[in-house]
Amino acid sequence: MRGVQRQWKIRAVLVVATAYMVALAVVAGTFVLWWDRLPDPMASHFTGSGEADGFAGRTALLWTAVPLLTLVGGLFGALVGAPRAVEPAARLLVAGGVATAGLLGAVITSATAANLDLVEAQDAALGSGDLLTAIATAGLAGALSWWIVGSVPEVELPDSGATAPAAAVPLATGETVAWSRRVGSRAMGVVAVLTLLTALVLAYFELWTGAVVTLLSVVPVAALARLTVTVDRRGLRVAPAGLGAPAKLVELAEVESAGVRNVNAPAEFGGWGYRMRPGTTGVVMRSGEALCVRLRSGREFVVVVGDARQAAETLNALVERRRDEDE
Repeated sequence: MRGVQRQWKIRAVLVVATAYMVALAVVAGTFVLWWDRLPDPMASHFTGSGEADGFAGRTALLWTAVPLLTLVGGLFGALVGAPRAVEPAARLLVAGGVATAGLLGAVITSATAANLDLVEAQDAALGSGDLLTAIATAGLAGALSWWIVGSVPEVELPDSGATAPAAAVPLATGETVAWSRRVGSRAMGVVAVLTLLTALVLAYFELWTGAVVTLLSVVPVAALARLTVTVDRRGLRVAPAGLGAPAKLVELAEVESAGVRNVNAPAEFGGWGYRMRPGTTGVVMRSGEALCVRLRSGREFVVVVGDARQAAETLNALVERRRDEDE
């Protein structure tokens, strides 16, 4: 990573970390300051009209709110601080993370204040002013962080380069060949774990809609955390590790030829994961050498994987054999 990008990333991570430390300080501070003025149990969940409909002990609420902010902050920190080139959307990610800190901090603090000096927690209620305060806090926090981190530095990225053809592996009559490799992303694994923990915390708070949505978002992230890329008589298959069903199957009949080229993920695809752009789709877990399959439809399918040249040579051999058999 270039020096100017590194400096921007350090500043961005510090901004996100500071936002969540401030939110933690406010949430924990109000709990401690008001401890003797809060009922036990407290109202912990509210209906859409603002009435209390869920309750939990003071200690349980405090030790749920703190991990929630820590986990969400860690998730945004991991995304912003991931060891990769700075993307154009990184500034928006920072602002979104800081806005989330402001929103969570304001909502939790408002819920705590709603319990203040009550004898019975069921008398607690949230008003429209609390919602407006939370939204305003989130907006101001996000806007301030947007201004502090500044524009994402523009650094000239190297060209991906042209696709280099790969010779077919020579096959004797009756001989078969196959190739397989694992490719994964530690960052996506970390994100999946943090997202799962966040869903569990939301479920503990009985925020079921948020918990279900967060839990569902784990599935595609976890699926891309570890993949198996296979070339055999069925074609090119990309599947989540340990699962037989492929997430992507390119049959031999669809393949025109296979080659190898270097792929720059942020420059060419705008990020990582299963990516699409005009004329090309790809499974791009990192930048580097990629298996490039030219389809008979004119489109291209790209997989960044180790030993890509051997994969291309194997696929070309199987495609040639199939054509010979069809003649």
